[in-house]
Amino acid sequence: MIELEEVGPPLTEVRIASFERDQGISLPDPYRRFLLQTNGGMPSPDKDTVDVEGLPGGAADVQVFFRIGGAVESSELTWNRETLCERIPDDRLAIACDSSGSVFCISLQGADRGAVSFCDLQSVAFNYEADPDFYPVAPDFDSFLNKLREFSDEEPTAADNG
Repeated sequence: MIELEEVGPPLTEVRIASFERDQGISLPDPYRRFLLQTNGGMPSPDKDTVDVEGLPGGAADVQVFFRIGGAVESSELTWNRETLCERIPDDRLAIACDSSGSVFCISLQGADRGAVSFCDLQSVAFNYEADPDFYPVAPDFDSFLNKLREFSDEEPTAADNG
């Protein structure tokens, strides 16, 4: 498990089930376990960057993993789902943001259920008619966490990803 700072209030299965019921969704098990263990938070700087194939620049930082409840509304899963509802399809849930205002999403349905993608909101920030691009990041949440690395100006090698 990665180190997180400023985690959300502890969660129970009952609280997560209530969130799912309120949102009309079912969370993938690895992500559910993450919420139970940490309830979001900010990754330490030595593990806050992930490579995103196809994204201009090739990588994005993870500023904060969203949580259920807590004092900072913009770091809340419910607030982000409601705020981004016109940009993010219902079959995805924004679970984290980068420092530019784009988000990482987890797929909630279909063959790619549990997969994590990067939604480039920055590229359509002032164009409310355009749909943002989604870039695949990892086939599941645990793989996403394992891909987090320290930021480097150098290109990662195959050994770094492996």
